[in-house]
Amino acid sequence: PLEEISTMYLLNHRYPEYARYYTSCFGKKPYYGSSYWCHDCYKCHKMYLLGVACGFDPRTLGFEKDLFEAPDFLGEYFKGYKDVDSDFAFYILYKKGLKNALVQKFVRVKLPGLRPWSWYVSFFTNVKDGYTLPDDYKPKMYAIFREEMRSLAAYIKI
Repeated sequence: PLEEISTMYLLNHRYPEYARYYTSCFGKKPYYGSSYWCHDCYKCHKMYLLGVACGFDPRTLGFEKDLFEAPDFLGEYFKGYKDVDSDFAFYILYKKGLKNALVQKFVRVKLPGLRPWSWYVSFFTNVKDGYTLPDDYKPKMYAIFREEMRSLAAYIKI
């Protein structure tokens, strides 16, 4: 019912005490330091981006270094890989006025081919059908999802 960036937002906004246990690393290298992230794979780079775009300090997500400084940050993405979550995350950073080298690269390389901002806001802040959710928990889960997506929409309102 939620996209990846929406899940990132919900987990870290609503349940920060548990969010530090979340990881989505491809584990291409051993974990970095005491982190559950390798800090080097595409997924680490993407989740770092999503967290920053959602307004979270990467250290609270378990990252121990600034991945925006990585030599080939999201290299596949900038070489043409389609990733709507990363599109939206960069779009948020751009709309919020961040002007680092990666956002500037996004503006040059990706932004011209993207859908309008309003499409992304609608797509990522609406709760989709969750046919795989257990029926006994659906009403409560949907209430939480809707509440958190309203919060996300308020956060990204430019």
